[in-house]
Amino acid sequence: MSSATIERGEGTGSGAHSTAFVVFQDAAINAVLGKTFKDAVNDLIALSEKVTGLPNYITATDKTDTDSKLADIKKDTNYSNPDGVEDFEKVTVLQNLMREYCLLRNSVPGSYFPKISGSKTKGMKSEKAGGNKLSEENEQYRLDDNYKRNLNNTKQGLWETFDQQILPVQDSKERAGDYYPKLVAVISNHLQTCLDSYPYIQEDDFVKGCQFLVEKCLLELNSKHKKTYGPRVVDKLVKMVEKEVF
Repeated sequence: MSSATIERGEGTGSGAHSTAFVVFQDAAINAVLGKTFKDAVNDLIALSEKVTGLPNYITATDKTDTDSKLADIKKDTNYSNPDGVEDFEKVTVLQNLMREYCLLRNSVPGSYFPKISGSKTKGMKSEKAGGNKLSEENEQYRLDDNYKRNLNNTKQGLWETFDQQILPVQDSKERAGDYYPKLVAVISNHLQTCLDSYPYIQEDDFVKGCQFLVEKCLLELNSKHKKTYGPRVVDKLVKMVEKEVF
């Protein structure tokens, strides 16, 4: 596949996404570019199976929808036996699988909040701009072995594709030991998804982006909810996220 596009599925355009839907689309596109039909299908299946390793999936009490969508993908004979797909059907089959992956990833608990207004203070343009930054960086790495990274692209891309409206707020009576894991899970979910979605970006770039993302999240909580999370908390959370993701 030399090029690929994908449309959003129904029921995904409103509400808040902890990770912008465009990242899910980029994951599906990057999984198929430059690959044979068979390899593209197999890599999309592998990407689909990765959702069960996300922190929010692991800790969720109800993952029926996600499990059902994953089961449907795995039992489809067009995907389990790509060699049996006729040439004239391959584009349609691949587009269907790409769309099904996006809806699967969107179904992971803690990913989509239809009743919450997303952080549209910057508008959808910000989410798309963030995705563009990550895509640009990924493509530069893919095409040029000697590419000198633009770390700001990765940092800003991580932040702009993350919806701060879904950040959990610490209750006045909630202990740090109970609250921090919730915050870490949300940030780790986003970071892991971006790591999987833009495979050519160097892991070290994401490690540095992790520090930036945690700092921005805590600044947001400090500003909007009058919290006082300082450098020690940043360092602690960065280590917790790094242990979860890398």
